[in-house]
Amino acid sequence: MILLEKSKGVLEYDESTPCVIGRFTGFMKSDEFRAFLLKGLEYCIQYKPEGKDIMWLADTRSHSVQQKEDTDWVATHWNPKALEAGIRYVAFIVPENVFGEMAVKNYMNQSTKYGGKTLHIGMFSTANQAKEWFKKEAKVEV
Repeated sequence: MILLEKSKGVLEYDESTPCVIGRFTGFMKSDEFRAFLLKGLEYCIQYKPEGKDIMWLADTRSHSVQQKEDTDWVATHWNPKALEAGIRYVAFIVPENVFGEMAVKNYMNQSTKYGGKTLHIGMFSTANQAKEWFKKEAKVEV
């Protein structure tokens, strides 16, 4: 189900997984990128099933370069908020662009532990692989 459609990104919800999918379709300036991720986090909180995990699935196949300051912001600002909200799994569909891939790897190299909680991060070739990983790791019953 499409939750939000912008010119450079789409936010969707997949109840069967469950996950909120952030699909990047073009370059976003810092303020657009951060607002997009914060809106995605709001949707994760809103659609998180009672007593179960929800995953943030970043479809970055078409994502281009993102400034290091932005990926640092995700690691230091967005991640703690996600963990506080109960999100434990983040999956990436690997970018086709080498610069996009560098941005994802920069993010993944950041710390994923905050307040004794761990954010599990995976990189995949397809959305189905990411969803299967989440179902297996989070032991989600559908």
